[in-house]
Parts: sequence; C-alpha cells; structure tokens
Amino acid sequence: MFDQFLQGSSTGQIAKQLNYEHIPTQRGHHWWSSTIINILRNINYTGDMLCQKTYRDDQ
Repeated sequence: MFDQFLQGSSTGQIAKQLNYEHIPTQRGHHWWSSTIINILRNINYTGDMLCQKTYRDDQ
C-alpha cells in the first residue's frame, strides 16, 4: 500500500486493487479511499509516534 502510493497510485486506485484481489479489511469489509488515507496518515505506521509525549530538560 505504501509502496503503491509512493509510486504514484491514488488512494482510490489502491482501494480498487485491494478489492479486486479480494483482500478484506481487518473487519472483513471492502476497502474505501478514506480507509487508505487513514492508514497512510496513521502515526503508528508512519514512524512519527512519540513514546514520551513530554520532554523536560533538567539543567
């Protein structure tokens, strides 16, 4: 999914391909463009997740 997006496929094209290949979502439903967008923006997948939400500089 991420590779396809980086290669220029739209989220709609990715969803259409996943549905064509009969790959279900986690809940067993069809793929939608909005689902792909949410996955691509999810910080758990993009590597932007912070374990410590606050930073304290003790000097």
